[in-house]
Order: sequence, then structure tokens, then C-alpha cells
Amino acid sequence: MRRIAYRFVLPPVQLALYLVLVWHGCNYRLVWQDRCERWIAPHAPIGDRWDPTWIDGPASVAEQLAEGIDAPAALGGALALAPLVSAFRSAFRDGASRELASHAATALFVPFLWYLIGRRLDRRRIVHNPPTVVEKVATVAGLVMAALVTVPIVGSIILTFRFGELLVGRLLILAWAIGGILVASSGIRRWRMRTVVG
Repeated sequence: MRRIAYRFVLPPVQLALYLVLVWHGCNYRLVWQDRCERWIAPHAPIGDRWDPTWIDGPASVAEQLAEGIDAPAALGGALALAPLVSAFRSAFRDGASRELASHAATALFVPFLWYLIGRRLDRRRIVHNPPTVVEKVATVAGLVMAALVTVPIVGSIILTFRFGELLVGRLLILAWAIGGILVASSGIRRWRMRTVVG
């Protein structure tokens, strides 16, 4: 029986899920649609057209799911976008532009994230060689970063239960952090076992 190649299946599925959740849940969707229509077929602005520059309110549950399920990709997108936002402030002048750029940058990282996860799932049945120094450094760095993320997220979740905003996204980020700690810890345990056996 042929096994599923997760590294090829997960990236397109997760990217499609991310795009559907963002499109369904983002508060700026109507602004994006309006701007796209005006770009394709320019027309004179209507006096009462809905085009807010900033929408003041929490992200919808669908948007929180999109960002939470792909939290490492969202972090990568934010880090990649930060220099562009500071260099081209006029292009990111309002909330709709920033949200669109943020979601686009995250969407670029989503397939890469899920390719790595799929590759790890595909390789779990294979007997591995001893890890290289780079793999050890990456594992320890991942463990430290996941531990550092866990503490403020737990604190913010405690506050979230009181105020009720962004709970879904924070719980998913906490799940990623705990998962990262567990995966890195099991990798470090395997090193020790190999050292003892060897």
C-alpha cells in the first residue's frame, strides 16, 4: 500500500484553508473588494461608499483560526514584512493595506511551514543518522524559543478569559509552543539515548 506523502499534501491543503479562513473572516474584506473593483474598472467615488482606513475591533474567530493554525508562518511573515513596512510607509498607510500585506506574507510562509511538518511526518518511519551540529543547535534554539513564547502567552490567556478577546488565536499559539517544546525535548532525549548506546 502506498503511503501518503505528507510533504506534498499538507502545503496546498493548509494554504487553501488559510486563504478561505482569511477571506471569510477578515474585517477588511469589503475594503479589499472595493479597491480591487476600482483598480480593475476605475469609476468616480460615491459619496457614502464604505472605505474605512482603520477598523477598530478584535479579529474574527475565522481570522484567529487562520493565524493560530499557521502561527509560525505568521511570525515569519511579520518578520519578513517589518523592514518593508518601515521602508515604504506610504504603501502601508492604513489598516486595510497592512492587513493585506500581513496576510500575503503569511501565505508565502504557510506552504514552507507545512512542507517541513510533512517531511518530519514522512521521515518518522525511517531510521535516522545521528544529528549534525546544525540540527542540534536548531533543536535547542527551537526549544528555547517555544519556552519563551509559552510564558507570555499563558499570561495573556489568563487576561483573555477576563476580557474575552482573541482567545482562540492565543490558545492555538500556546498549542504550537507546547508542541515545539515536546518535539524538541523528544529529539534531545533521542540524542542522549544514542550517546549512552554508542
